[in-house]
Amino acid sequence: MPHLYPLGSIVTLKDGTQKVMIIGRGVVTNGDEGKELYDYVACLYPAGIFNDQMIYFNQENIDHCFFKGFSDEEEAAFDKVYPSLVEKLPKDVKRGEV
Repeated sequence: MPHLYPLGSIVTLKDGTQKVMIIGRGVVTNGDEGKELYDYVACLYPAGIFNDQMIYFNQENIDHCFFKGFSDEEEAAFDKVYPSLVEKLPKDVKRGEV
């Protein structure tokens, strides 16, 4: 699995033009098909969270990174353990699709 972008990173998604800012990672939501895992949750940039609108997506949905958020040794440790955390999720949690 490729490295995750840190919190605060500003990206655009494939087939998109609006920049979004990553505000969470490894998010499980209740989707139409049950529990779904997404690598990222983001808000619109520069507006931020508006009307509780969140954008859920995965690493492969990112087209371009304009700004990479803050990274330190805690970030590196999280990035290293993230794949094993995903593997330990219950079997009813499916990877979400965008």
